[in-house]
Amino acid sequence: MFSNGIELGSKDVFGDGWNPKGGRNAVVWWNQVGSGSVKYWMEQKSDRRLKENITDTAVKALDKINRLRMVAFDFIESKKHEEIGLIAQEAETIVPRIVSRDPENPDGYLHIDYTALVPYLIKAIQELNQKIEKMEKTIA
Repeated sequence: MFSNGIELGSKDVFGDGWNPKGGRNAVVWWNQVGSGSVKYWMEQKSDRRLKENITDTAVKALDKINRLRMVAFDFIESKKHEEIGLIAQEAETIVPRIVSRDPENPDGYLHIDYTALVPYLIKAIQELNQKIEKMEKTIA
């Protein structure tokens, strides 16, 4: 049985929807008590035909990545230990687009979309590679 695109009575949660501009989105709020896992995938439209004003980015991704403070922590409620992660309030000041909040509860908990960091990581690797190539030329 499905309700608003969500399958009920299953061990799995499925759902998807369409945003007003025709882009596909899937929003599932997950609150779990006990053990289990969550698997998901996301796609973002990236076809050249959907874009205009395309230029190389001026974002200094390596600077942003270096400013993100990676921490180890324990979740208060579950006592689950995480070896590495970010604090949303801190990350929001550096890369605001990776942090979201429940629009129905703006004072609620903040969430981090770690997949939104991937373009910054790619750019940071490119910047590091340029530095390495420059150093190799001076050594040679």
